[in-house]
Amino acid sequence: MAYYIANSIELDYNGLANIPTPDATDTHVPIPHASLVTMITEGLLERNFIIEETRYAVDKFNDMFGIIKMETSNGTYNNVIGIRNSHNKRFSASACSGSSVMVCDNLSFSGDHIISRKHTRHIMRDIADKISGLMTDIVSGWATQEQRFAAYRSRELSTSDFNELLGDAIQSHAIQPSKALKVAEEYNNPRHDAFSERNAWSAFNAFTEIYKESPQQINNAHKRSIALHGVFDRFCADDIEAQVIQDETEVIEELLEHARSPYSWT
Repeated sequence: MAYYIANSIELDYNGLANIPTPDATDTHVPIPHASLVTMITEGLLERNFIIEETRYAVDKFNDMFGIIKMETSNGTYNNVIGIRNSHNKRFSASACSGSSVMVCDNLSFSGDHIISRKHTRHIMRDIADKISGLMTDIVSGWATQEQRFAAYRSRELSTSDFNELLGDAIQSHAIQPSKALKVAEEYNNPRHDAFSERNAWSAFNAFTEIYKESPQQINNAHKRSIALHGVFDRFCADDIEAQVIQDETEVIEELLEHARSPYSWT
């Protein structure tokens, strides 16, 4: 995952903990990078998520960007949390949910769940409350993400469909016009066999594959991939709704089957 490593120094947790935090003033209250990471990590562990990988980096301003990747059993992608924290008033302490596709390590952020808090008085109290809320939201949010990706996989694309997606992505600032031909080439000749099917999932990963050629800090990457999710969610809206209905129907059928069983309540 190279989005936040470019022009930065990658560190482990102990390295983060050793970075000095500037003194607070009346109007600016920076927080240690390691403290933000610890609060998010503990929140995940308390909710029984298993952390598979963590990566952190600081840039030339000593501002921090990080990724926490969760273990999964779906065989397709990992859920991730993106984190950033500034010591120099460049941006707020924040976190957002996303995903990383296993076969290619493509990273994307849906924008469904984002928290942010400026570095002012009471930041530690308020960011803790926001993190708690984020943890509650992502439990259901990541289930929604599975429905979204299932819908992408089920939506077959014609050549004109792909061209429509590509045009919308350019207009939505999800891809630079100069990268459009590269996305088309990646879709038509995917470097990963898993994306050989002509569907929205393969097209989505063509975009995220090209994203990796232009490494950016995570704050820029998440804006771009949120826009990309918007493009695909609009295009696949009916498919996503159908997937939700299908999942709900399966749950209802399981409950009815359970109720019909003579041993259901013993």
